Amino acid sequence: MVERNYLKELDNIVNQMVSQGPHEAFKKYWDLYKETAYISDPKGFYFRFSQDATYRNIVIAGETGIVDIEADENNGDDRTILVSPYRVLSGVIFHMGPILTLPRTQNSLLTVACRVGGTTTLGHYWNAHDDEELERLRGFAKILVKAVSF
Repeated sequence: MVERNYLKELDNIVNQMVSQGPHEAFKKYWDLYKETAYISDPKGFYFRFSQDATYRNIVIAGETGIVDIEADENNGDDRTILVSPYRVLSGVIFHMGPILTLPRTQNSLLTVACRVGGTTTLGHYWNAHDDEELERLRGFAKILVKAVSF
């Protein structure tokens, strides 16, 4: 069986993301990721960007944790890189549709959230708004479930 080359796929997706619409904030955070939290052998990833390409989110799963990069070109407060080892995540929540208390989940088909260990707090979350995103998010969620379960 041929193993997927997630690194090459990831590079192609990022190139596509920066070729559409304004991308200065995302590019700045992507470069910071490559300099500081780079995952050289990704096990999978999930991405989504808004129709107007002003919002971009990509999360990369590595051997021991995830790196979540989010950038909104219109909102300077919505730009982060969050690095989380799997050991701090205590659960994965699947919610069909939006979670009203979580931004950017309105009109979503599926929202996947991680619970932070030892708390009732939700940490990372991602959502899918169309069938293509839904399939990608389900695939990424399998990685999370496996990592948090062991």
